[in-house]
Amino acid sequence: MEVRSNVDETLMERQGSVSNAVDVVLEEGLANAYRHGNATRVDVSITGDGVAVVIQLVDDGAGVAASSPGMGSRRMQAVGQVELVTGSGGGSVLTVVISADSISDGALSV
Repeated sequence: MEVRSNVDETLMERQGSVSNAVDVVLEEGLANAYRHGNATRVDVSITGDGVAVVIQLVDDGAGVAASSPGMGSRRMQAVGQVELVTGSGGGSVLTVVISADSISDGALSV
């Protein structure tokens, strides 16, 4: 599976909650794109604006199946606000928003 990325490197230099949260989202999101969506490509974007960190994975796989969330989805929900939808051209779009408040006050525990 090809993974292309657009990452704000200054976010990745921070230790602790941000990097742990990013790790969880990437681990679960990439595994799901490969295992369940049969994706051959995933575009990863990680950005931040002081208010939130936004992690987005867009794949070319089968799209979102109508099923209940699994353990991976629950892990991501513990990290931030999660949206998983079928993209307009097919595939899946996973967006996870982590508020700066939960990062700065140490509320994240993953």
